[in-house]
Amino acid sequence: MNKFVVLIVILIIGGGYYLYEDQKEKNLAKLICSEHFETSDKKCLDEYWNYSFRLSSKIAKKNLPEYKKKVKSIENKISSIKYNLDNFNALEYGPITYSGLGLDRDHKKVIISYKDTGDFFDVSCREDFQYQTCLISKSYDYNNDKDVVNSEIVKITNIENFPEIKKILDELHSHNFHHYKIVVYGDLNKGIIHSTIKADLIKLEKIDVPSRVYESSLSTGIYIIKRGEFEEYFKKKFPNKNIPKLTNSVFYK
Repeated sequence: MNKFVVLIVILIIGGGYYLYEDQKEKNLAKLICSEHFETSDKKCLDEYWNYSFRLSSKIAKKNLPEYKKKVKSIENKISSIKYNLDNFNALEYGPITYSGLGLDRDHKKVIISYKDTGDFFDVSCREDFQYQTCLISKSYDYNNDKDVVNSEIVKITNIENFPEIKKILDELHSHNFHHYKIVVYGDLNKGIIHSTIKADLIKLEKIDVPSRVYESSLSTGIYIIKRGEFEEYFKKKFPNKNIPKLTNSVFYK
């Protein structure tokens, strides 16, 4: 009988603690949603740590037509670029691949061609540098039944020598848009941490992408800002708490 009473007491205490913690989390969510996000939206109350993402997606859909119009006006400038081909002979340069890097550090007069389509099934490189190109190798591992992707991000070291292209890239990047084709002619130096190329010529090409790529670029750009604002607020408001991370539930709830 005594053991039964002890078990009941433990269950009551445990249940009471759970209810206390649950209410505390609900109060925290209510405070953050009302104070920072200025909303009583149930999606915020349920997962305030994911709300920056949801909010960004909502704002992107609303502002997509204006965003597309602005980005397309920048893209149209690409066709008007004037290339200085004086003393430049394209036949002196040869394309290089990821596998062609080998062990050599210096590769003279190479061509690196890269485009980011924004397509889920196309391989792309992360944006480590404001001005870069990339070498990608994709193969299939039959033993493990999976694709194997290798990449080498190459930083362009002398973009200042191409002010017209730099200006267009700056405008596109300021709108978080990185979907274009870039062809770089120059001397490549393979580094331990990252590789670099001193360009003799840079060519830009506009590529056709679907509307969802524009929306994704806009949404991601807004999210970076909104997430930064949330983290800054959280650090100041709750200095002893860890900032909660984005969770996978945001993609299917």
